Amino acid sequence: MRANLITVMAVIVLVVVPLGPAVAQQQPTTSGSGFLVDSRGYLLTAAHVVEERKTKKIEVVVGGRTRYLVEVLKTDETNDLALLKIDGKDLPVVKLGRAEAAKRQESVWVIGYPLGLQEISTASGQITAFRTELRQIDPSLKVARLIEIDARVNPGNSGGPLVNDRAEAIGIVTAKIQGPRVERVGFAVPIDLALLLLKQIPGFDESALGRETQVLTGPEIDARVAPAVVLLLLVQREAPPPLSVAPTPQAPSGTSEMVLIPAGEFQIGSDANDSEALSNEKPRHKVYLDAYSIDKYEVTNALYKRFMEPTGRAAPAYWYDDKLNGPTQPVVGVSWHDADAYCKWAGKRLPTEAEWEKAARGTDGRKYPWGDQWDASRANTEALKVGKTVAVGSYPSGVSPYGVHDLAGNVWEWVQDWYDKEYYQQSPDRNPQGPSSGQDKILRGGALFYRVPARVRTADRRHDAPDARYTAHVGFRCARGSP
Repeated sequence: MRANLITVMAVIVLVVVPLGPAVAQQQPTTSGSGFLVDSRGYLLTAAHVVEERKTKKIEVVVGGRTRYLVEVLKTDETNDLALLKIDGKDLPVVKLGRAEAAKRQESVWVIGYPLGLQEISTASGQITAFRTELRQIDPSLKVARLIEIDARVNPGNSGGPLVNDRAEAIGIVTAKIQGPRVERVGFAVPIDLALLLLKQIPGFDESALGRETQVLTGPEIDARVAPAVVLLLLVQREAPPPLSVAPTPQAPSGTSEMVLIPAGEFQIGSDANDSEALSNEKPRHKVYLDAYSIDKYEVTNALYKRFMEPTGRAAPAYWYDDKLNGPTQPVVGVSWHDADAYCKWAGKRLPTEAEWEKAARGTDGRKYPWGDQWDASRANTEALKVGKTVAVGSYPSGVSPYGVHDLAGNVWEWVQDWYDKEYYQQSPDRNPQGPSSGQDKILRGGALFYRVPARVRTADRRHDAPDARYTAHVGFRCARGSP
């Protein structure tokens, strides 16, 4: 069958950027394609398309403007498959079908980005065979089986979807290049071989595969599938210099300076008769903590950027929001897992809930880091009508007894512990670590949008799912045990 090529606008672009020594800037070259399979930003591609991920970081450009870093969650080298994740929400997706239901001579479409081009194309054709004796094709092949197609397949299509006439992906195109010779052109890995990867997606429902019944025309298939197909590019350009910001008394440059909290006892929680306190803060009780150190400031965008560059960690949800991405503002839109990974990378850890509270209130049991009386001028809350996060250290009059900044207002902060509303009723009195398991992780410190001072008290406890990252007022700081 003659291939039918239709060009449509590119919606999402993945860019691979070198991390190593700076090189002369060059034009990007096509590496491959991929496609979104979950509206939260999960996507499939071919493993060989991202095989240089250890030396290059991957970014995604949405709508030709907004870039997101990409995280490679898992690869299946045997079947040449990879599951990636971008930080997105309500993104277009390709519905998934069942390869075992496909038949010879069935019409199929290959949608992707031809090598060297940055415009998407669609090629139509038919399934010509289902191959299992693959060594006759290429002795190096390890994949269990392939779908053979006669659609025109360019090497840049690798990782893109092979779809049926119901716009369901039944395979992942693989057209690997090795030197000047093109291998496996006209083949796709059946979608069922990707199930082990797809099951890494929270809430993935295998029973939803193959449910589409409406047969579509070629243009209808393009319109439905193309917005969810992504382009991967290899970009050789000069690496940007490390972010550097001159410190000021109000806006430190994201220094990782730490404050030593001495060993000893303090009172954690709230009194039974405290009308502002929630039940999860009670009873108030005495706890002994070994000495430890805690970050003087919340982790800033500048510091988090230094973590993202060598690790390839996906960008936080609000990384490109001009109201929130200043280098000295606290990084927000991070999950508990992101915060935990950063602290470990920095040779630290998240503070326990007890450590956070002692750093905030000291040993005299004060209600706020600065004392027992509310003073709106000492913290970034709704009372000041700032309307966004501010640079860390902007309220020096609101420091805690130990000199730790921003422990009230501005952003909530992840801590190490799992949440249990009744934990204080059974908490150990020495170095409590929180429950051994749970559904949510604890947040401390209040945030900028609170009108009620009670919500930024040192004892206030909140919680959220550890993978929640679409909150513009959640950040973190790190701690470290005393040597």
